[in-house]
Amino acid sequence: MMCLCRDIFLGVLFAIKHKKNGVALWGMSAIISPAELSVLFRIIFATILGILIGAEREKMGKPAGMRTHSLVCMSSAAIVAISMLAFPVADSGARAIAAVITGIGFLGAGQIMNSGGRVSGLTTAASIWASAIVGCIAGLGYYFLSAVITLLTFVIFQLKDVLNHKSSSYRY
Repeated sequence: MMCLCRDIFLGVLFAIKHKKNGVALWGMSAIISPAELSVLFRIIFATILGILIGAEREKMGKPAGMRTHSLVCMSSAAIVAISMLAFPVADSGARAIAAVITGIGFLGAGQIMNSGGRVSGLTTAASIWASAIVGCIAGLGYYFLSAVITLLTFVIFQLKDVLNHKSSSYRY
């Protein structure tokens, strides 16, 4: 907390010290760099997409809902975007994505249950994994692609309802 207060204070001093045409340059640029602003936007965008995916799962009464999916999506975007910012080597994003995929596999495995020969939780585990992938893609800065994958996730969630509706209308 002390470092944050110090950084804000130094940012304000920087804004007061640097004037353009006699007017102090106020605003976020004194406190946050353009690169950090880009990372922040990527994280916020991923969080919104995770909320959307999680809201659908929560509506269906699944154990992993809005909070879980938004946290997974946000954290995935954060680790990818920050690793690319902090370690500007060619494969830093790929390494971060590999770590996210491995870690999310363990989280998803915890959702899968086998009870009496009946397996449940596979779709929830897959949706957590999809949220992580959406977050990774948003963290890389591919906003349109991450939004399309979120849309495809919704379509896949609705396939069960469409297929059940069609199969129940047929009489054998």
